[in-house]
Amino acid sequence: MIELEEKNIANEENLEIQEVESKQEIIEKVSQQIKETNFEKEKLQEKHENLKNKPILESGFLVDTTSGIEKEPSFCWVKTEKIIGRPFGDRYHNGWSFEYDKRKGRAISVAQKLQNLLTKDYKEKEEIVEYLFHVDKSMWRITLDEIEGPSGPMYSVRDGTHRVAGMIVAGLKEIPCDVHRIKYPIENTTDEKEIASDWKKKIDLGLIQGKIETLSDGRGIKYKLTVEKEVLPWIRTYSQNQLIKISQAYEKLYPNSLNNLKIPREALIDPIANNYFMAGRWAEWEKSKITSTSQQPHQDIS
Repeated sequence: MIELEEKNIANEENLEIQEVESKQEIIEKVSQQIKETNFEKEKLQEKHENLKNKPILESGFLVDTTSGIEKEPSFCWVKTEKIIGRPFGDRYHNGWSFEYDKRKGRAISVAQKLQNLLTKDYKEKEEIVEYLFHVDKSMWRITLDEIEGPSGPMYSVRDGTHRVAGMIVAGLKEIPCDVHRIKYPIENTTDEKEIASDWKKKIDLGLIQGKIETLSDGRGIKYKLTVEKEVLPWIRTYSQNQLIKISQAYEKLYPNSLNNLKIPREALIDPIANNYFMAGRWAEWEKSKITSTSQQPHQDIS
């Protein structure tokens, strides 16, 4: 069994949390970030179009991961570059620049609204902050799920996708959001034996510290997983394809972040390598790589 070292577990506290203090703080921090932004409409449209190059992850891939998420959020500052998950993120070729038909132009409108923080009087600035960030009406805030990985967090949008896009277009590097975090221990329940078997395999491999209970309520069998620690919060993802896509997205945010975990990096980003590792045949995989390399034709690099 692989032991989970403290530095490799996924339930460490995010020490970078900075909670939002007031509307005045938002006015000051946002104004400082946008003071050099060119707000000509053509420039904003260009920046919005370029959002198609921003890393993106289908938020639906994180359903297994976020099952242990806290119900009560924290209102805090979040780095926009770490926000990569959005609903239906894999369905549109233009990624973060995509807008629903009924919301066309919303992102540009948000950016233009932010520009007014540089010119309006204080009362109007407070109204703009409330309109965009909803300090007083928490149910309308930009809402994110936080997934804390080995090198830092990444975020997925529950609500406020167009506002996030517009704020990035305006040049904001940090924005105030309601953030839901994973709190351990967590519990997952399923009635699918295949999923329970996948949990058990990951416990046996030392990727999860926890236990599985078999429950019967008279209507059938259910399985409950209790997790105390895990090497990565998305390690519980049943779909191999989704697990690999999440890992690849995380590594784009944090290069080399998957190198020193208790599961080899290749097993997180390559499906064949993952098959070998999950089957307990990692030594065979490494041997096959050595054999493959030795059989390659010699290349003169002089």
